[in-house]
Amino acid sequence: MRRLSMISLLAAVGLTACGGSSQDATTSPPDDVPASASPTTAQSSPAPSPSASEPAQPDPAARRTLRDAQRAVAEANTGIVRTVVELGPVRTETVAHYDLRSRSMRSEGTITAPDERLVMDAVVIGEDAWFRITRPDGDDARQSCWMNADPDVLEAATGLEAPQGSGRGIPAGLMVALTATGQTQLDPDRAIGRIDLYTLATAFSGKLALLLGLDFDTKGTAPVVIQLDAGVVTGWRSSLVDLLGAVEDAGLQLPPEAQGYEDASLADASVDAQVSDLGTPVSITPPPADQVVDLVADEEQAQQAMQACEARQG
Repeated sequence: MRRLSMISLLAAVGLTACGGSSQDATTSPPDDVPASASPTTAQSSPAPSPSASEPAQPDPAARRTLRDAQRAVAEANTGIVRTVVELGPVRTETVAHYDLRSRSMRSEGTITAPDERLVMDAVVIGEDAWFRITRPDGDDARQSCWMNADPDVLEAATGLEAPQGSGRGIPAGLMVALTATGQTQLDPDRAIGRIDLYTLATAFSGKLALLLGLDFDTKGTAPVVIQLDAGVVTGWRSSLVDLLGAVEDAGLQLPPEAQGYEDASLADASVDAQVSDLGTPVSITPPPADQVVDLVADEEQAQQAMQACEARQG
């Protein structure tokens, strides 16, 4: 399969990165998860307008409101999160169905660039993960077999970055929704929250976190606009400009590729997530065994295994 590196997501806005893996981060949803909750749908909102620098004094009421709204999402246990990342001419839309208690998810991510479109399916059940790549357009349109692999091995063999959150069974867009801290209540339906730099960067792309030198222990936070409805979190939004500004405010030096971002055309560089269908039953099962290839880091061996599997499928 022809390689297409997810570095293009960053190159589209003048950034480059090298490979690596994301660190683990988990939420702790309550054990008394109810069987269902009222479905909700998020509405888009403007990117955060306040400064990316850390505010001096958070509003205790805003913290309580967001914490209660996050608890409602966690108690619902299941749902759907749709995340859209815009980086220059490249758009990545991921729709993930999740089950928090079992640390399971299935997702479909569509990567659209000016000259190419790819779809990556992922299934994660506990510690096991499977991925499938589809090239839907053109003369070389094809769909791979499912690959059972560690995300690092997947990237080494295909050049594609695994969906963020696949290493822990929790979609990256949901991680932000569940772990942001309330800062200021804008109105009944919106609040400004703060989220740690690493979690927000990985919601854009794991490559971005690596480029910026961030890991889960990095200090500092960035602003996000949290959307609320009927006492639950229904979505959030942030911008690349806010993230990069917050990295600088945390005392970290931006790499050369990211400097001068204030003057760059980054108005549309953003990530937007919507959480919906809370409490709706979700079925997450492994792919059929005869459609699965155990992917290894050796590219030639992996290619042979994939060809044999695809031949079996006809």
